[in-house]
Amino acid sequence: MSLPSINSLTFAEKVGMLKNAAAIAGYSPDIQANEEDNEIHFRIFYCPFKEVTALEPDMICSMHNSFLKGMFEALFGNVHIVELENMMSDCSTCSYQASVHT
Repeated sequence: MSLPSINSLTFAEKVGMLKNAAAIAGYSPDIQANEEDNEIHFRIFYCPFKEVTALEPDMICSMHNSFLKGMFEALFGNVHIVELENMMSDCSTCSYQASVHT
């Protein structure tokens, strides 16, 4: 049995995969997607790296952002991600807005 290709998945299926991957990674995510506008709002309520991030915030946050960007790009291709909030700046979440370019 072969698995479906990423290109054959619907927007909603890709968002579901993103939610599952983020949950498995331990992020306690909240993801709101709007297929009509090709936008995804992605909030993380728990950072599994928070203790280490306190020691090396630039390096850890940069790696984390690259990981997230890679997840989005693997599923959606051309994506522009903007960080809106960061836990290391005394926010309650790390929050992102992703615009999917089709």
